Amino acid sequence: MYVLGRARQLPAWGFLAIEVRGRFARLIAERAEKYGLENVKVIHGDARRILPRLAPCDCLDRVSLHFPDPWWKKRHGKRAVLTPRTLEEVVRLLGPRGELFVQTDVFPRAVSILRILTDQPDIENSAADGGLLEKPVDDCPSNREQTCMQAGLPVFRMLFRKKNQ
Repeated sequence: MYVLGRARQLPAWGFLAIEVRGRFARLIAERAEKYGLENVKVIHGDARRILPRLAPCDCLDRVSLHFPDPWWKKRHGKRAVLTPRTLEEVVRLLGPRGELFVQTDVFPRAVSILRILTDQPDIENSAADGGLLEKPVDDCPSNREQTCMQAGLPVFRMLFRKKNQ
């Protein structure tokens, strides 16, 4: 699991995992305890409701969003995690030059997410051409990312940074 791998790589960092599925939230917490990763905290719930309650502002170095919104029907759009409102909360929590990393394996979703991110005036795209990244941003792939890479499927990655203010 991505958060556990990153917590091992960066033991001086604190990691907060927000997982909407209770089974996975419990699994992450159990494995963090099993591996002695005291730098991992897991919250079971909907990030759209949790992010506005987090404080203080400017407290996060990176927010990673892996393969969000696995609903295919248009009527499920109301479940989207990354909306302009949620993005405002993420930007509020990001520290100076803090990063927002998002990846998906669905191209239309990548286009939509890229548009939402590009429209947010307080962050900037780290991709030289203002588009998608070609390579992973770290050497700790998520489970879904590993599955895509093994199957030869594309993964669309975006890395934005909070602008200096």
